[in-house]
Amino acid sequence: MKDSDIELTGEDSEARPEDMENGIVRMNFGPPPPKVAVELRIDEDVLSWFQRREPEYYKVLINIALREYYDELRQYYEPPLDR
Repeated sequence: MKDSDIELTGEDSEARPEDMENGIVRMNFGPPPPKVAVELRIDEDVLSWFQRREPEYYKVLINIALREYYDELRQYYEPPLDR
């Protein structure tokens, strides 16, 4: 499915990626943790892919990808890496 295939109507016409981050990715987990500003070196091709996908919200997409990776891997580490 492409973004152009999605039709937003009525109350959801103002949906933004950051709204979806809290509503879909973190569904049933309470409020998201606070954001922290960091300097991060990313491979050029990876950054370019995220920027082409969503130029205005590519940082949100990177955070979502990292959150998914974190949630998947933390189940394999005992004790959890969480503090």
